[in-house]
Amino acid sequence: MQVHFQPTQDLEWMPMNAVILNETGIYRVDSARGVYEFSRFWASGTAESFALGAMHAVYKHAANAEEIARAGLAAASEFDTGSC
Repeated sequence: MQVHFQPTQDLEWMPMNAVILNETGIYRVDSARGVYEFSRFWASGTAESFALGAMHAVYKHAANAEEIARAGLAAASEFDTGSC
């Protein structure tokens, strides 16, 4: 992949997304350097809609964060053909 800075751009595009987790929350930084905050959980990838739906479904009743994450992973791997 070649990324070239254009003179009309304020910032050079970066070919990645990132997630930042700390005591204040969950943050996503996208390729255009936009920052988004998530209050409960986050998912990324081809199965993110499956994972987000499953985590939403168990969020109020889950015992802990691990249980929420496991629900997301289980749904992603069950229903997305691109997941292992």
